[in-house]
Amino acid sequence: MKHQEKSRQIRKEINQSYQELKEQYPLLKRQNSIGFSIFLLSIIAIIAASVGWYKAIIPTWLMIIMNAFFMGVLHEIEHDLIHWLYFKKQKPVHHFMLFSVWILRPLTINPWIRRTLHYHHHKFSGTLHDVEERGVTNGERWSFKRLLTTADIVLGGLLRLQQMFKDMDAEVKNGNLKDETSSTLKRIAFLGLIPLTIAAHVILYLFFADLLLNWINAKFMTDFAFPSYIENVLNSLSFVTYTILLPNLLRQFCLHFITSNMHYFGDVEEGNVI
Repeated sequence: MKHQEKSRQIRKEINQSYQELKEQYPLLKRQNSIGFSIFLLSIIAIIAASVGWYKAIIPTWLMIIMNAFFMGVLHEIEHDLIHWLYFKKQKPVHHFMLFSVWILRPLTINPWIRRTLHYHHHKFSGTLHDVEERGVTNGERWSFKRLLTTADIVLGGLLRLQQMFKDMDAEVKNGNLKDETSSTLKRIAFLGLIPLTIAAHVILYLFFADLLLNWINAKFMTDFAFPSYIENVLNSLSFVTYTILLPNLLRQFCLHFITSNMHYFGDVEEGNVI
């Protein structure tokens, strides 16, 4: 049996098993309601933890861990939405959920653009042009650079973009990737970071730079500081930084560290997903 036929047979039997499971447990037929309930409960938990921290009821470290966990749940909801598992026929609700999980996870790529990258990942997983996996450091040798960019897709993208594009050009030349597909992947890999992802990362860069300056000033009795307008911006965004950006930094590091070590990369026979 050819690889493609084996793949079709596997998908057919998985879908059949799922239909049988839904018949056995009718609750599973309410897929939209289940997904939306998880989505809503996660957002309520994030709001509750954030308000609890703001009112000094919950310590900072606990709030960051709690928010990171529920933002991780929202990341899985986004994955399911990308595969159209919720509200496929009710597009406004579907896109509202997709927008909401992006706003609460602003360090990630635009989910509508990620859909194209993710589908390509499923079709060509583990190859040189699997942009989504390479975007989370998969396939790289462990080094300080990889550790630094595990959670940072903006800095990581800048550092690996040239090599990744070079590899994609080679794949086109070798006949393993269509030229139009390569052009699309190159274009959207950058566009997916505009504007929210880049803006969120810049805020974090400034936040950590400010912490470093404060440490230097305390350690060496100096008075280095950002211009007042940057300090004002950081102060006004303090709540967002602590309740959304820092939890997402933790969540994203954990996810990328695990997935980049769990997914295979390289030595993949062309067209054989088995």
